[in-house]
Amino acid sequence: MKRLVEQWPIWIALLFHALAFGFVALDSRGPRARKVTFSTGEVQAVHAPVTVGGRAVTNVARFGAGDVLETGREGRGRARLDDGTMLVLDRDTRVVFAAPGPRLERGRAFVEGPSAGRGVVSIAGVELVVTGATVALDAAAKKATCTRGEVVVQRGGEHRVHTGETATLGDSVKVEPEKAFLDWTGGMATPWSASGKPRAAIGELWGRTRADEPGSPLAIRAHEVEVRIDGELATTRASTTYFNAGDRKVTGDFQMAIPTAAIVSRFAEISAGHTREGRVALATDDGGVAASKLEWAGDGWVRAETTPLDAGAT
Repeated sequence: MKRLVEQWPIWIALLFHALAFGFVALDSRGPRARKVTFSTGEVQAVHAPVTVGGRAVTNVARFGAGDVLETGREGRGRARLDDGTMLVLDRDTRVVFAAPGPRLERGRAFVEGPSAGRGVVSIAGVELVVTGATVALDAAAKKATCTRGEVVVQRGGEHRVHTGETATLGDSVKVEPEKAFLDWTGGMATPWSASGKPRAAIGELWGRTRADEPGSPLAIRAHEVEVRIDGELATTRASTTYFNAGDRKVTGDFQMAIPTAAIVSRFAEISAGHTREGRVALATDDGGVAASKLEWAGDGWVRAETTPLDAGAT
């Protein structure tokens, strides 16, 4: 035993030589390739299903160049590129993120260009410069509607589209005034976002006879609010009576701002003495059937399409 103790420096030296040999053997296998992916933006799922690069997005996810962002039949999402470009994606929409900017291949997208630098999006094989502007894109109709600023369409030269104008993208570019912009974004873009009209405690019910028209707000006959306070919890019940003063039946588009951190627990319609219970939908929707469905519309807004209201009815 004494001899082994006296030889401990020799044993430690042998151990270091063995470790060194192991490291040399490991390095002798040569360099190993590693794939490095650089992300260029992030996407937020507003309503499921939303996928990016084939992966389901449940909250917020990063994406990179070449990734494909898709929303399902009931899906809606928001995307923000690192250069400041922001997109709101409608249902059944497909966007490819590639140079020089996002490419809309299917569906509809509302785009807010960066305030600085060169912001570019493309639709129907045409590039649009959207720096400092907002534009609504429709892939099926091959149209781009400028809602703020100036959009430059680059096909056969430069075609400038100003606020309130729509460019139709075909073999040639046709720019003409837009009669009305239907806000299909569900509150995620102007005029129903935080940057749009001031928030109001009373919800509005817009009536329209066709799905492709913006409609107009119905008259409010009465508004009642009841509040019950239980400790730190306040339960608010708001009841609003609307009147269709027109001569035709209309479909209602209900829009209301709610306080920060508020939770909606019930939504219902009362007409001709009959109560129709609606449904409060979450981002993950089960696709159930209800008289009306109240959905989160983004930026503190909720929205619902109500049952048709006859002329002269409340």
